[in-house]
Amino acid sequence: MSSQDETSITANDATIKDMEGAAVAYVADLFKVPAIFVKAVTDLVDGDKPTAEEFMQNLVAVTAALEQSVSQVIDFINGKRFSEL
Repeated sequence: MSSQDETSITANDATIKDMEGAAVAYVADLFKVPAIFVKAVTDLVDGDKPTAEEFMQNLVAVTAALEQSVSQVIDFINGKRFSEL
């Protein structure tokens, strides 16, 4: 991880770096469209198991967590203006 990425993650109190959403966020910013991302992490960079095995092991847990989180995000943003978030 670059020192710039690490600084940005620390400054924003982030816990993960999302590479897949970066393009969507970039385009949303270009068009001034608000974007919210909710992501579940199924594989860990520093895990001790092969990626495919770790992915399958974590899939059930993160799917349940993602389902709950998405419901909470929808409840939180429902009826609010972007400026209120």
